[in-house]
Amino acid sequence: MEAKHVWSTEGPSSTITLPWVPVVGVIAGTVLLYVIFTGVYNIWFHPLRAYPGPWWLVANRLPYTLSVLRGTATRRAKALHEQYGHVVRINPDTLSFTSGAAWRDIYGSQSRCNPGIPKDPYFYMQHPGPANISTLNDEDHHRLRRVQLNALSPKALASHEVHVRHHASDLVSQLRSSADAKTVVDIFLRLELLVTDIISKLVLGESFFLLEKDDPQPGHFGVFSVLKNHTYAREMMHWPSIFRRAVVRFMTKKPVTPNHTMWMTGKATQKRFQCAGDEYDYISCMQRGSSKLRMSEDEIRGSTTAFIIAGSETTATAIAATMYLLCKNPRVYSALTHSIRSDFPLESDMTMARLAQHEQLNNVLQEALRLYPPAPDNLFRRTADNASLVMGKILPPDTSVTMNVWAAHTSALNFHRPDEMLPDRWSSPRPKEFEGDDRGVFNPFGVGPKDCLGKGLAWMEMRIVVAYLVWHFQFELTPESEAWMDGQKVFMFWEKPPLRVKVMTR
Repeated sequence: MEAKHVWSTEGPSSTITLPWVPVVGVIAGTVLLYVIFTGVYNIWFHPLRAYPGPWWLVANRLPYTLSVLRGTATRRAKALHEQYGHVVRINPDTLSFTSGAAWRDIYGSQSRCNPGIPKDPYFYMQHPGPANISTLNDEDHHRLRRVQLNALSPKALASHEVHVRHHASDLVSQLRSSADAKTVVDIFLRLELLVTDIISKLVLGESFFLLEKDDPQPGHFGVFSVLKNHTYAREMMHWPSIFRRAVVRFMTKKPVTPNHTMWMTGKATQKRFQCAGDEYDYISCMQRGSSKLRMSEDEIRGSTTAFIIAGSETTATAIAATMYLLCKNPRVYSALTHSIRSDFPLESDMTMARLAQHEQLNNVLQEALRLYPPAPDNLFRRTADNASLVMGKILPPDTSVTMNVWAAHTSALNFHRPDEMLPDRWSSPRPKEFEGDDRGVFNPFGVGPKDCLGKGLAWMEMRIVVAYLVWHFQFELTPESEAWMDGQKVFMFWEKPPLRVKVMTR
């Protein structure tokens, strides 16, 4: 006789047949067995089993995925490097590195026949809309890079200096008004508006003039919400579609308003297609070139949007971090202020050429980038079928590898007194105290044929803006921003709270 699965509420006569109970049991049992067997395999039989890492992270990807969704994966990886050293297995198929040799092995061209390790397709997945240089294959990446480098050449940057200085003066005027009114300022927001104005002028030939808004709001951008949502979607690519859709739908949030920066960029790009621009503006350079190199309108749209969003976020972050660290280190702040004001009696003396040669300013900026790299951990590559040699060991195929930039920059294995702001470590000749520092590990803009295209522009903006701020003002952190860097989460970039400061004129 066939057995029935029943649920009784009042007696033998009240029964409900539950035919799905054995099905659920079978599914649950199958899932449990799968988790157990894959965990055993990943810990004891996986090709990466010889690399160090906590068993609960290497057994199953779930703990790592949860840390990515919470924004804590980068901080966890840093803690693991402090425990295990230069290389650590952070999930079943991923190795994280912090040595200078790993930089070169993973991202630098190893030979003409082996141009480094390919991008990880899970990390650099194509998002809806026009393609940009970060998601293209190697051939198209090389083509677009050759075209865009013309717009970022030293000659092109020199032609843009007047615009950067003009916008920096606008920020000074706005901050002077705040100082006179004794109002507290969110300096990061002001810097993000400033840098977006600068880049939009250089890229599109016209500024967005966001800094002129009377009451700019952080929600005006919606940029970080897009980056955060992309982080969720990217990590869930490692999971079956049923989980992927559920998690992405639950976790992602739409901005309060549409992404205004992306909307303005798209509108201005279309307008720019219909008129002539400056000789060295970004779009003019992308429209020139031979038929083999010339970029399509879709490629220009995608590259323009990516450049404005990524460039504004990272450069504003670097400048804000520099000002924060100066406020937290009064001795360094005082020395830089004295040096800038002594070496440049007039504001007009602070030219790009002279600031590029100012050792103390450059030392401070490098130390700020070391302690707080704007892109702390988002450089994933994945080994192909051919042999990939990293730190003297051949990695198995289909292994994801990354440099945890923040962990590398603040590792005691790479730098003496790694958690202190000591700009003198970058002096030339090198002080004896810092002779053991591995300067080769310091690469906030990446290395190799796919490093940051806009690093020259970023350096120009950082030098001019920081010099202007130090020359004109003295900043003081408000109590709520004293621990601004502590506990920040990472979703591609740092998730930053407002950086509130009091502004005083000299």
